[in-house]
Amino acid sequence: MCKILIAEDEVWISALIRSIIQKNCAHAEIVGEAPNGRKALEMIGALRPDIVLADINMPVMTGLQVIEEAKKAGFGGKFIIISGYKDFSYVQQALRIGVEDYLLKPIDDEKLCALIEKTAQKITVETTTLQQNTRNDALLKAQFLSRLLSGAKLSISACNDAFGLHFAPGKFHCAIIKFVHRSLDHSYLIAEILTEITARSRASFRERLVPLCTEAFFIQQGSFLILFLNYPAESLGQVQQVLTELFDELLADCAAHSIQITMGVSDVCGDFSLLPAAYRQAQAAVASRSSVGSGKIIPFTAETKSRGEAFASLALTDRDLTALNRALRSSSPAELTGWFNNLFDCYVQQNHIVENETFLLLDAVSTLLNAVFDTVHALPTRVEINRSTLLDQLEIYPTVGELRTHIDTLLQELKEKIDQQLNAADATISRASEYINAHLADAITLEDVARAVYLTPSYLSEYFKAKTGTNFKDYLLQRRMERATDLLRQGNIRIQDIAVQCGYTDFKHFCKVFKKSIGVTPTEFRRIYG
Repeated sequence: MCKILIAEDEVWISALIRSIIQKNCAHAEIVGEAPNGRKALEMIGALRPDIVLADINMPVMTGLQVIEEAKKAGFGGKFIIISGYKDFSYVQQALRIGVEDYLLKPIDDEKLCALIEKTAQKITVETTTLQQNTRNDALLKAQFLSRLLSGAKLSISACNDAFGLHFAPGKFHCAIIKFVHRSLDHSYLIAEILTEITARSRASFRERLVPLCTEAFFIQQGSFLILFLNYPAESLGQVQQVLTELFDELLADCAAHSIQITMGVSDVCGDFSLLPAAYRQAQAAVASRSSVGSGKIIPFTAETKSRGEAFASLALTDRDLTALNRALRSSSPAELTGWFNNLFDCYVQQNHIVENETFLLLDAVSTLLNAVFDTVHALPTRVEINRSTLLDQLEIYPTVGELRTHIDTLLQELKEKIDQQLNAADATISRASEYINAHLADAITLEDVARAVYLTPSYLSEYFKAKTGTNFKDYLLQRRMERATDLLRQGNIRIQDIAVQCGYTDFKHFCKVFKKSIGVTPTEFRRIYG
């Protein structure tokens, strides 16, 4: 719904405009009518309309003066002039100060409605573009943070090119702010209130800190606000003073909303490559006081360093890896996702990670997925896994839920590929067995069978060991002895011929192998079982 303010000193004209809009503009809403310029300016500030229909000649302040003052105050809505003045100088002045269009009285219903519709569509396009640009900027910043934490070595120029930043040689440091609402279930409150607080903070930040810096920006992740600063060495004193003032104001703002706040600030470093270390310093400082509640700026010190990293690392036990191996071989796809989600949930709960803090999960999730990939590699399959691509994709998911859904899908697809190849392996063994049975009388080798089933000998050997529990040589011997005992039971075939049919041209060698495998000679076997 497009909000419209009418600024017109003639009551009957104002009523006429209202009537036209209400009857013909379904997606427009009249939010107010101002009888003079000063009142119009007050209502613009209070009502924040999308479109202002303003007369030029009004008491106290003219329409053009209202527009100029509103724009100076930061109002971003659209202005349409409705006036009886046909003098082109008024039109020129109106266009010069950014008026959207100029409509002459008497008012034409269709022209007015068409102009409102056109302006409303333009507002929608501009708003959508702004939102998309904001989302893209936030995504780039989140990707920068993920890449920073992954340990990737980025030069200033490569970082600027990849993430749209403007870092330059100078001083660098990082500040991290942790917000905790006193409500037990605070995650949704944090998201709403933090957005409101940071909107106010950003205005002061842009006005007072950004001019001192080469690059300075917030990254908001769940209940964390992460600040990266880069500035010339000569600005160090000013930056620290302004930053302290801004943090004091933020503390007061949070106290008014019943939010506890802990801040950590890293050491100042003179090398861009030390920025990851600066981040972890600030993180450790926050974690060292996170259970205390509110606090002033907590700089990184030897005491906080002794507390270690801010968040527990994830280490897999032998029991976890055994369960993973079982899940990958299981016939149930849910067993693999269940294995992952159990460890994932424990880590989230242990570190009190809320929905928008996926950046805190990347190391742990990478550990889990690498364990999966290593175990898959040890299976008798040829599932192709591009680790770097799959791990890089993790950083694009802004919420814990979206990250979990992505990984569940990834694991399900991986399990399907594993099952397909394991089933294919069963079919391969079946075909190999059929070939062996058909050629028991021949001097067949592993190479012969591998050629028949289109595999390399070494790979077929691995299949046999994994799927039958024995190697190819023992498997072939077992099948020949089974053929020999079957023929011996028939009683009407010479033992010398049986030896040949089982692949033994040397009769004495056949008898020796048979006795070693069965426990009796062929003749004794026939006497007992024939």
